[in-house]
Amino acid sequence: MKRSAGAILVAMTLLGGGPLAPRGGSGQPTRRTYVDDGDGNRVESVAPTSLERSFVAAPPRDGSPFSNLDFWFLGRGWGEEKNATLKRELLERHLQAIAYSPQYQSLNPTAARGQGFPFQVCDFPDLEARAEVTDVDVRLALEAALKAREGSRWQAATLNVVLLCPRLYGRMGELRSGTDFACYFRTLETEQGTLNYLVVAGSGKADAIREAAVRGILLMATRRPPESAE
Repeated sequence: MKRSAGAILVAMTLLGGGPLAPRGGSGQPTRRTYVDDGDGNRVESVAPTSLERSFVAAPPRDGSPFSNLDFWFLGRGWGEEKNATLKRELLERHLQAIAYSPQYQSLNPTAARGQGFPFQVCDFPDLEARAEVTDVDVRLALEAALKAREGSRWQAATLNVVLLCPRLYGRMGELRSGTDFACYFRTLETEQGTLNYLVVAGSGKADAIREAAVRGILLMATRRPPESAE
């Protein structure tokens, strides 16, 4: 299967300063920190504490590349009683708040306010019981689920938001989700088309997970192409 060598971007907000400046604007430039994810890809890492800072995303030049969100719950731990309560809270309140966040108005200024993104919650095949997953683990599980549901073509306009269950940690090289990063996102060009996914740590309360997902979606939709992110 053919894959791009593009960077994986781990992102939640800006690191060390002001809001993301529009392309060609005069705002404070974003300071970016890149590390190796352990598999030869460049990773942009932002600490979870940066979620506490104010953030303004620049509207993308050609509008949002996404028109749909799919939410995936990954990990057997979501079935445990304590985590099932968190999952229910996310399903009943926070996923809709993510999809219809007013912050997305900047991604499509001509859309009616509050229109947001259509979304659905998807079944995810459980990985075997484990404490950590790598990006490869997540990608292969997501690809298998998409092939079973959609066949041989990915939907480039859909952003797949993967929610790791609590106490299931994502590992990116030496970085660990929840501690070192709140989420990461990736775009892959494959023989099946473009695959976009955002992996969000399931640690903390539901509103923290919601904020991480909202920030990640905004940054993914407004990011610069990896080749220009030097």
